[in-house]
Amino acid sequence: MEPTSKRVRKASHAGSWYAGAQSVLSSDLEKALSTGSDSKLSEGLVKGVIVPHAGYRFSLPTAACAFVSVNPDLCTRVIVMGPSHHAYFQGCGLPECTSYSTPLGDLEVDSEAVHELAKVSGFVQLDQEAEEAEHSLEMQLPLVRQVFGARKVKLLPIMVGRGCGRDCARECCGRPFQICERQRDDVCDLVGLLSLGAQVQVHVL
Repeated sequence: MEPTSKRVRKASHAGSWYAGAQSVLSSDLEKALSTGSDSKLSEGLVKGVIVPHAGYRFSLPTAACAFVSVNPDLCTRVIVMGPSHHAYFQGCGLPECTSYSTPLGDLEVDSEAVHELAKVSGFVQLDQEAEEAEHSLEMQLPLVRQVFGARKVKLLPIMVGRGCGRDCARECCGRPFQICERQRDDVCDLVGLLSLGAQVQVHVL
């Protein structure tokens, strides 16, 4: 599978799960990240974080505590993995879209990595409707855009299917990191997955 045309995933939950206005959202994120800076857990290269994906009213303070540990100067790519709440499929879902929109600016999808993963058993192609219905990935993207600012960064969004068992999850969740690390050695793998509510414990790897 290789994208033949540009498709932009709209920020379908902006204005409901989080502020849709650029100025308001940026202010909300800046305040949360500033408050969360006291909880910074790492000064070096962060390989992964586990953060919540509820609406920002509930999850933003906790998520910000994880994102402040990410050094955007050391990163060129962000892998975001989250559970599917709407589409049912076995394995992990790959994006059809070539960029993801946020009120703060778009994030380019790493189409090269998507193309490589499409050759691997356990990865399936999602359509744009399924991508836009899901919130677990989208809730991380304004934070990614805010933290990275004007820096160039590529996004690898992967949706984890509800039919994904332990062995499938081990294989599918590990393979994106192998591919990314093979392509570049200056990669930060930022992972938001399997998190509920605002009180989930933050994990930084």
